[in-house]
Amino acid sequence: MTKTVRLRRLCELRRIEELNQATLLESARAELLAIDQALKSTRLQKRAGRALVHQGIRTGETRDRVTGFHEIARSTCVSNSLLKLKHLVEERVVSIQRQFAAKRAERCQVKTLLESELNREIDAELRRNQASLDEWHRSLRFGAAKDLEDGRSAQPART
Repeated sequence: MTKTVRLRRLCELRRIEELNQATLLESARAELLAIDQALKSTRLQKRAGRALVHQGIRTGETRDRVTGFHEIARSTCVSNSLLKLKHLVEERVVSIQRQFAAKRAERCQVKTLLESELNREIDAELRRNQASLDEWHRSLRFGAAKDLEDGRSAQPART
């Protein structure tokens, strides 16, 4: 297997790895957005609980006050859990972003190596072609003089 074939395969592998990291990053960011939405929802529930407590105080309804306090406590507990989870997910997003950047750099490095190897192959092919043309031209010029010395015809050989 030639070097360019191996580099092409490696480049394709790095591209797939980069796409995988991009997908993971997108998924982690979506999870972060979902957590933010849940936090907004718990803030609204906490606000509703406070409103229920104030309403119970105004009307004198003990049931409304107790329900409001339970709603506030539950919302506080849920929001604390969500904040911890959000912190973990943010750390995971940063980690995935670093991995994504590393995979992209690896792919670009392999792509650069592949391009330079292709250029080397093209240069080698051009040198071979030029050497072949030089040899053909040399055979036309010096082949005729050699043929005269041998007593053959001075006509160049047709190719």
